[in-house]
Amino acid sequence: MKKHILVPLALAALLSAFALGGCNGEKKNSLAIVDAEVVFQESKLASAGMRHLEGLTSDMQDRLVKMQEQLSAAPADKELEQRLQTELFTLQGNMDRAQRAVAEQVNKLFDDAVEQCRKEQGLDIVLPRQLAMAVNPDVDITAKVVALMDKASADFSDISLDKGAPVPAGSGEDSADAPAAPEE
Repeated sequence: MKKHILVPLALAALLSAFALGGCNGEKKNSLAIVDAEVVFQESKLASAGMRHLEGLTSDMQDRLVKMQEQLSAAPADKELEQRLQTELFTLQGNMDRAQRAVAEQVNKLFDDAVEQCRKEQGLDIVLPRQLAMAVNPDVDITAKVVALMDKASADFSDISLDKGAPVPAGSGEDSADAPAAPEE
């Protein structure tokens, strides 16, 4: 059987199990749908994360222009070229860490909002909208998740290009910020 057929079959089996759960007088299982794409587009918190990353991207572009100007002023200076390549590598790594840190914060708050909706509404399962072909609007909790995320707050101020994303103590990943050992 082809892989793309298995996902709809598995989803159909899951939904059938939930629909049939209440046939024997048992508690009827409940499910809801959330459209994560809409949440991330409409949430003020997700937008704030994107604006923060856009600011970092602009800062990175400014730094790259300055590096290019330095290199253009001294094209034969191999030491400068090497130093700028090292700075560029560090800058790119810090930007990658910053993007991950913002995404992790926003994703955690999204997960928390979905879980809060699930608990408050007594839901058994919340599925992504992308798994459903058609949905009764009554089971779509997207707007509720957006509202919960808009009530939450996130602080992206500690995420910068100079430090990259905060690194847990003892991880050894922050060696780029450590002072260099003196040369002998």
